[in-house]
Amino acid sequence: LNINRQGYKHGYRQGYRQGYRQGYRQGYRQGYRQGYRQGYRQGYRQGYRQGYRQGYRQGYRQGYRQGYRQGYRQGYRQGYRQGYRHGYRQGYRQGYRQGYRQGYRQGYRQGYRQGYRQGYRQGYRQGYRQGNRQGYRQGYRQGYRQGYRQGQCYRQGYRLGYKQGYRHGYRQGYRQG
Repeated sequence: LNINRQGYKHGYRQGYRQGYRQGYRQGYRQGYRQGYRQGYRQGYRQGYRQGYRQGYRQGYRQGYRQGYRQGYRQGYRQGYRQGYRHGYRQGYRQGYRQGYRQGYRQGYRQGYRQGYRQGYRQGYRQGYRQGNRQGYRQGYRQGYRQGYRQGQCYRQGYRLGYKQGYRHGYRQGYRQG
């Protein structure tokens, strides 16, 4: 009995091990690996590629393009145009007009009235009173030159008023816009 048991055990173990291992290995390796690899790869590739390509590309392209075009165009047009127009117009109009008007008027009035009129009147009167042509010419020239030089405050006043008014008005209008 012992011999039979030992032979049985030995035969069973070897047969089981060899048969199970070989069958399992071959069946598992070949069947599972090949089936898994082929099925997974093909299914993954086909499903992922098609789904990714179609869904992502189309959705991305359409959504991005439409959203970008609409959002950018609208935002750019509205924000830039309105802000630029509003700020530029207000700043330009207020700054330029105020600066130009104030600077030009003040400088022109002060320089022209004070310098030219006084110089012209003084020179003309002096020359006319003296009665000499030379006196008239000298007096007129001197008075005109003095008046013109004094009238340079027209240029300075114009420049200062224009720059200050333009900067102030443009900055305010641009910031508000």
